[in-house]
Amino acid sequence: MRVACRIPRPLRLVRPGPSLNLVRYGSTIPPRQSGFTVPQKSHVDDLRSLLSSPSSVLSTLDESATKADLVGYNDDWMNKYHGSSPLVVKPRDTEEVSKVVRYCYDNDIAIVPQAGNTGLVGKSHLLSLVMILSCRWVNTNP
Repeated sequence: MRVACRIPRPLRLVRPGPSLNLVRYGSTIPPRQSGFTVPQKSHVDDLRSLLSSPSSVLSTLDESATKADLVGYNDDWMNKYHGSSPLVVKPRDTEEVSKVVRYCYDNDIAIVPQAGNTGLVGKSHLLSLVMILSCRWVNTNP
């Protein structure tokens, strides 16, 4: 006796949203949202005054750092994603984080929080005119 056997076909998932023909490559920088302020040297000075250590702010805007100094913050550890942010803030505790976030909110400065810089989030700070809020040193012993 012959038994008919039906082999199931693989499921096809259909996602709502943009067309599947649209491809976004890692090297493509999306347009900047117009609602944010471009960081200036005056912002760097104000942020430096909020933090306990002047070395907690690195920036190419006031020449306290070079682009080479910021490579560790702008590029992920796998060297897959490359950003060009001119400003990195490294608060030491949650109180300083709160002050920095409040200042950026009041001045419409875009913030990208960064912890391990693993690149698992697809390099969320590809935009060049954002401030990187490095939480790597929060609550560590100096």
